[in-house]
Amino acid sequence: MPLGTRASRPDYAQVRPPCCRTRSLRPSPQLVTASRAAKSRNFGRQKREITSVTISLAGSACSESSYAFQYDDLSIVTTLREQVVTFPGIYFGLVAALALPAIVIAWRIAPLSRWIMAAIVLHLLALLPVFTTERYRLPIVPGLLIFAAFGLVMLWQNLASRHFAPAIAYTALFVGSAMFVSWPQRDPSLWALDTFNSGLQALDSGDITQARRKLDLAYAYSPSNAEINFAEGNLQLAQSKRNAAKSYYFATLRLNPQHEGAYNNLGILALQEKRWGLAAEFLDKALEQDRRNAKTYYLLAEAHFNSGDFPKAATEIAQAMNLNPAQADFRNLSERLEQMKRTQQSPVEN
Repeated sequence: MPLGTRASRPDYAQVRPPCCRTRSLRPSPQLVTASRAAKSRNFGRQKREITSVTISLAGSACSESSYAFQYDDLSIVTTLREQVVTFPGIYFGLVAALALPAIVIAWRIAPLSRWIMAAIVLHLLALLPVFTTERYRLPIVPGLLIFAAFGLVMLWQNLASRHFAPAIAYTALFVGSAMFVSWPQRDPSLWALDTFNSGLQALDSGDITQARRKLDLAYAYSPSNAEINFAEGNLQLAQSKRNAAKSYYFATLRLNPQHEGAYNNLGILALQEKRWGLAAEFLDKALEQDRRNAKTYYLLAEAHFNSGDFPKAATEIAQAMNLNPAQADFRNLSERLEQMKRTQQSPVEN
């Protein structure tokens, strides 16, 4: 895939704010397929900052949204393999493909093995009601390895003794098993999930090249996934490609008009660009998704404070203080507002 950004991307002036009409957001159809960045927790490392306090809060304000496409330890095996933590070995799919035909054969010629079969089947049935991650399949691996070894030994013995009929039967079963194990998924998001998680983990470790490769592949699999677009926006932002980042955030909102992280990041971008009114609109939309986010209240108070709307700023910072009274940054802004209020009252009293 070609690297870099493509044709023009919508800026704030070209696209109506999502707080007005979320369905009117129209990012360029030629979205960037390659990007380099950091997740939303690294959002605060941009060059143009509204205040150091805003930057310190922005990273944690949206970090949860980037992981909405993740679940538990999914893709951890891939990560360990890529980091050369695990020993080299065969893949689970190959073990399963070798074991399934042996299970069929062993059912007839080795009745005692049925206890192992029963354990494998019961474990798989127990997993049906839950979202399965890679570690959940580990308990059946020893049983599958036994059957895989049994099948290979039987195949070798039949070939050595020139009993070709059983060998052909096993080979036919193995082909069918391999097709079943590797049956392609029709949902492209399932193909993208592993690479998406690996890309975010690579970003955490600072491996930008690997992160870009993984997230680009995830985007190629599922360009209409809101979380992948959101991650790509954060990637672009860390490279100071602000317009490209906005395009991805708008694409995120087009796909998911209730995406808190996209509204929050667009609001922070508007704060950095000193577009106070626009920042307030985006942050208001973010609060509609989560009324318990103290940091978003604080950012909204910053927007109103800098626009000169001190009563609204006081209201929003009061909400932030109620949710998290121990946050020093919130108290600092509250004190600035009190000082501003006293300054405005002094001429009236005189």
